[in-house]
Amino acid sequence: MDFIYPDTKRFSNKELHEMVLLLGSQYVKGSREGQVRTLTMEIQQGKGAMAIFTNSLKNTEFTYTSKGVIFKGNWLIHFTLLSNNLNSDSYQFVLNSLNNELVILKQ
Repeated sequence: MDFIYPDTKRFSNKELHEMVLLLGSQYVKGSREGQVRTLTMEIQQGKGAMAIFTNSLKNTEFTYTSKGVIFKGNWLIHFTLLSNNLNSDSYQFVLNSLNNELVILKQ
């Protein structure tokens, strides 16, 4: 995960999907999807987009690579999830945490 503070920039859903298109393009080669198919994430008090790639040549160690971005609390968060099972408890836990549990506190 990378946390980026973009000053006063606010991101629209369209811009988040465009970022995922750019970030995900490197994972298309060899993937079952053959293209970047963005998904909207239901982020509590924020917004997000992601894409999932199956058997990408960029990542041969894991079956699935999920790339995404979240805009929440004035922060842009870029993440990569690697998994062999999208239904595993650990993958579902991380997705749930990103969608519902991510809290950003200003110190």
